[in-house]
Amino acid sequence: MNQETAILFFSRTAQDEANAKVLVKKTDKNKRVAEHLINHSLFIAKQTGIPVYTSKSNEQIGKSFKEKLANALELVYKKGVKQVIIIGNDCPSLTTKDLLKTKTQLEKNELVLGPSKDGGVYLIGINQSAYKRKDFLKLNWLQSSLQNSWREYALRHNQIVLWLKALSDIDSIIDFELFVKSSYSKLAILLKQFIYSKLNLPTPSFIANSILLSRFHSDKSPPVISL
Repeated sequence: MNQETAILFFSRTAQDEANAKVLVKKTDKNKRVAEHLINHSLFIAKQTGIPVYTSKSNEQIGKSFKEKLANALELVYKKGVKQVIIIGNDCPSLTTKDLLKTKTQLEKNELVLGPSKDGGVYLIGINQSAYKRKDFLKLNWLQSSLQNSWREYALRHNQIVLWLKALSDIDSIIDFELFVKSSYSKLAILLKQFIYSKLNLPTPSFIANSILLSRFHSDKSPPVISL
């Protein structure tokens, strides 16, 4: 598959995500929530028509987050892809339209970044020509200063960064409760019912295929490929 642009979905497995993050007080529902967030992000990515590569925690290579991400990114470049859009599972407000806009902007810019409101990033669009492994590994990953370190990275390599709109990501119970209480998306409504009522939530695959963003559904969407 020799494509100009691809999406890299970089994530923990649902079980690893549930072990690392507590998003709901009822621990028996924590893994289910993680499954839905992961499935939602994959569904949003697939609806773009852009090839999607996945890198789950049980497949990742490296000793640290930054090494695992760099190695996964390089594996996608080795597929012949020139422009990679990296996303995770913790920004349910990200839309297919945002991803398509990123693809278009990467044709004109070397770096497109989605800033999260906590100082991190929810999306990284990076052209292969802009990727410098040594400095990529030096970025302030998993810190509130990540956006500033990206600015320094771009300045060091004489690159221009296009910044997308700021969005919130979900890293804690407070973040999750704010999302389900303030968002009017179908995902938020369903998760709210699941957490705060006795209703049984449908399986992630049922929601993705039958409810979420149905207007974007296409049988011609490319497959999701595991690295």
